[in-house]
Amino acid sequence: VPRWLATTLSSLHMDLSGAIFSLPALAFVISARAWTAVGARRGYNWTIVLGLAGGGIGALILFFVHDIWLFGAIYFLTGLSMSTLGPSIAAVTCTKVDESFRGRAYGIQQSVGTLGSLMSPLIAGAVGSAWGRPAIFIFVGTMFLSGSFIFRGLSRNWKSEAPATLPEEPL
Repeated sequence: VPRWLATTLSSLHMDLSGAIFSLPALAFVISARAWTAVGARRGYNWTIVLGLAGGGIGALILFFVHDIWLFGAIYFLTGLSMSTLGPSIAAVTCTKVDESFRGRAYGIQQSVGTLGSLMSPLIAGAVGSAWGRPAIFIFVGTMFLSGSFIFRGLSRNWKSEAPATLPEEPL
């Protein structure tokens, strides 16, 4: 491969990294409304388990990917799965928490999300330093899958209720 082509391809991949990094946010913008409708029909507990399991499986698959285009596609699909979490966790908080504590519950939910945003790069850096960058995907996938099983087990003890209804409007 000529040197100029190798340099061009290398810089193309560097330019793509920012776009690829933003794909989960794009997936959220595209799919959050649809996931909310699915949660209303099937139950928000189901969409949380689905989101965590999909994120875990997606992260585990990313461990094996070495092509930037395939990585971007799988990262986007993983983002689609994870897009269930924000709306579904908010809906569970709204429907399962007593009204007198609901405001504080939302505050706790936001604080924990911010703590996760703080801790995840630190933990990923430690895992990557100890075992290499690909190990981060194994660690993240294992955490999400574990979270899926733990949440499923805990939510089985909750009183069941009819799924919420949404206004009649097309997606």
